[in-house]
Amino acid sequence: MGSNPTLITNYKKIKIMKIQLIDRNEGMCEQWKLQFKDSEDVIVHCGDFFSLPTDCVVSPANSFCKMDGSLDYVISMRLGWQISRKLQIELQKNYNGELLVGQAILVETDNPEVPYLISAPTMRVPGSNISNTVNVYLATKAIFQLLKKVEKEYPNLINSVTISGLGTGVGRFPYDLCALQMKEAYNDFWLGNYKFPVNWQEIKHFELLK
Repeated sequence: MGSNPTLITNYKKIKIMKIQLIDRNEGMCEQWKLQFKDSEDVIVHCGDFFSLPTDCVVSPANSFCKMDGSLDYVISMRLGWQISRKLQIELQKNYNGELLVGQAILVETDNPEVPYLISAPTMRVPGSNISNTVNVYLATKAIFQLLKKVEKEYPNLINSVTISGLGTGVGRFPYDLCALQMKEAYNDFWLGNYKFPVNWQEIKHFELLK
């Protein structure tokens, strides 16, 4: 049977989304390199958050999408304060006023440089110490679940996404645990390896991520 040229053409149009892990801190980048060394779709880059072109950036903000501190301040200054206002309108309209840790939403930035932004809170209240939590896992889980949905419903809308060392700034999250929790969420919800825990021993695995 001959090959179907239409199917082949469509196949060639499919792009693999690039996951760009970017941070200024070399310690964070080294931990990422250890955890993601075999992940072909992941790029680790040490430098400015906007140093590589991207379709989408992730704001590791708080549950109220106040984007006036740390990396969120950098994002707002670069892409515009309209993003925070747009997010807060969305929260009040559809999320009962706050986006919980473990949830994420996608908005258009109205900036052609980086057209999309994902807000994925790592903490409820700005400035919280999240070092003894699984918040990074939950935030990364939400990011990848949302990207999977976008990829399915709007193919090639987002071909690259930039993510920082979640929670490692004001959240004081250790670099090694950040990389571990991000990799676990990547395995579970980007690669699709998540299995529902069926006993206490498997449930306790989530505690070991702390």
